[in-house]
Amino acid sequence: MFRREKSGLKLTPAGEAFLAHARDLLRRSGDAMKQMESFGKRAKETLTVGYLAPVLVEHSDSGSAPFCEPHPDIEVALREMSPADQLKALPKTH
Repeated sequence: MFRREKSGLKLTPAGEAFLAHARDLLRRSGDAMKQMESFGKRAKETLTVGYLAPVLVEHSDSGSAPFCEPHPDIEVALREMSPADQLKALPKTH
């Protein structure tokens, strides 16, 4: 697979062929690992919170950290909305 020369080691033709296959195997195994990791990842879900501007300013010191820290897979989106728009945006339940 390799031969010793005064300048160091050199690959033989068989070693060169084997090296190409080894590099390809390493690349493909890396690709396979990335693909398998994607099965374990969940997409972030979004929790949209409607608010009234004066109320948010009044309570902005509390923030969303108490909710977000234990729920890293959920993103909180704030939307300024009138009370009527907030009611319209709620899901209909039976």
